[in-house]
Amino acid sequence: KLEADRDAREMRKWHGTLGDASIPLGTPMHVRMSDSAIKIAILHDPVKWRNPKFPKYPKPDVRSRLGATAMQVKDVSVPEVLGGRLAREGFAVLLLPGGFAPHFSAALGDAGEAIIQQFVSSGGGFVGICAGAYYGVWAGLLPAEIVDIGHWKRGSTDGCEIAWTADGASSVGAPARSFVRYCNGPILRGTGRAARILCDFVTELRGAK
Repeated sequence: KLEADRDAREMRKWHGTLGDASIPLGTPMHVRMSDSAIKIAILHDPVKWRNPKFPKYPKPDVRSRLGATAMQVKDVSVPEVLGGRLAREGFAVLLLPGGFAPHFSAALGDAGEAIIQQFVSSGGGFVGICAGAYYGVWAGLLPAEIVDIGHWKRGSTDGCEIAWTADGASSVGAPARSFVRYCNGPILRGTGRAARILCDFVTELRGAK
């Protein structure tokens, strides 16, 4: 019930109406006005994706959650990003999930980074999860800084506790505390007035003793 209500709120927040066409509020100008759903491009770790050495990648959670909404979700590859698919097909959001941030950086290179920066500066959205968020900070796409990168290998748990800020709880309808999966990575800290902190880590993982 909570997740269904949250999805409904998200759809109401993102969608507006223009005549008979429902369009995302703040949609980039290059997105066609006839599109009725938010179009999300997912760029997976280019080394792990569809690689038999990593049979459990990617975790199905993100795609299954997005697939339960009216949003259109498409996988894109690094060559497709470099070839201009994001603008050509009118994607509203680029999502980079977990993986290993240097894989994204090495494959995209300076050219790919510039394309994504242009996509965002033109009004496109960027969502980074785990390694994707790390890349987003690295590429200057997110108002945050990386804290203690030297100890990124902190370990993993399915019971990492986070505490929602008042802003976070009101934005997503979350309880005061939640438990989520965590697997390695440096800690990020929001910087500047553009950063909104929605939750903080409570659990402290320190890696191998």
